[in-house]
Amino acid sequence: MKAPILLCVALLSGHSHDLAPKHEQGQVRRTSYSFEARRSLTGRSSIVNGEEHPGREGVRQEQTYSAKGVLVDRTVRVDDSTLMVFDREYEELELNLSVEVDDPFGADTDEEVSGESDLEGATVRFTREDDEFAAEFPEGEAGDEELLDGLTAEFPWADYLPEEDVDEKDGWEIAPEVLFRTFDLGGDMSLRTDDEGPLDSAMKEVSADSDGDYGGDMSATLVSVSEVDGRVQAEISIEVDVFLLQDRTEITRAQMAEEPDDLPEGMAVPELHSMEEETLYEGEGTLIWDVEGGYLVSLELELEFEATQTLQLSLELAGQSLEIERITTFEGDRSISIEVEVESN
Repeated sequence: MKAPILLCVALLSGHSHDLAPKHEQGQVRRTSYSFEARRSLTGRSSIVNGEEHPGREGVRQEQTYSAKGVLVDRTVRVDDSTLMVFDREYEELELNLSVEVDDPFGADTDEEVSGESDLEGATVRFTREDDEFAAEFPEGEAGDEELLDGLTAEFPWADYLPEEDVDEKDGWEIAPEVLFRTFDLGGDMSLRTDDEGPLDSAMKEVSADSDGDYGGDMSATLVSVSEVDGRVQAEISIEVDVFLLQDRTEITRAQMAEEPDDLPEGMAVPELHSMEEETLYEGEGTLIWDVEGGYLVSLELELEFEATQTLQLSLELAGQSLEIERITTFEGDRSISIEVEVESN
């Protein structure tokens, strides 16, 4: 048996490879994902009426975020290998957030919250209409229609792949926004906590989609094609050096409106002009693709990031008008682990 296998591997390494996605009628794909992120406060400074003021030293802030889930897709109808209708069961959904703050000048914080979703255990049917998928609960199943708002049907795996056949060691470019679509896997799956405080607002923010302006470079290289457990699999390496610029003015304005009682005596409610956050990601990863079946086997990404928040506001304090620009920086890391199990009729 060794000779045919060796011959197959030899043939695979000497030909171009079609890495296109494919779908089969009645196929079941079980996608398990695990996201983890950690970020630490690294700097804070302000410019007040044109003069620079250093931030308070000795303040420590740590934030951790993790999300896990299992999504089971059952193909209902395909058209020439194009997915047309499928049912997705939200088998498991979990979101956790913790914040620790040591502040010699104020109150310390050590809190954790966990999110739950009414989607867990539910099934949603996605039907292709032109180039978009419409979501609904299958016939005979009841559900809250608001849970369907913001769901994303398709995963971004096809956008990691080359548009044409490739040989081993060939490389190609990936659009930067594909990384952020991976962060937002499944869309807004209504993960919420019963807590109505600041941590709940933070949870809603980290679980929201990554709208903004994308840039930088993201590239892939076909490392090898080989037989693994009787399946022909492609190993693809990924390099990441991208950024996301987001306007968080409205989110910040809403948070400030919820905390007017925290203002020092004699201070009027500040007028927020803008709040922007720029996040830079660098790192690498590996994607394994089933060549014959046309589906993702696994995706692993290890990233480091630096986030810079720039807030501009004006306020009245003790009869003085102050124009303030506050710059806050964070550093951290983020990891993604995704595995797909496939069953066919």
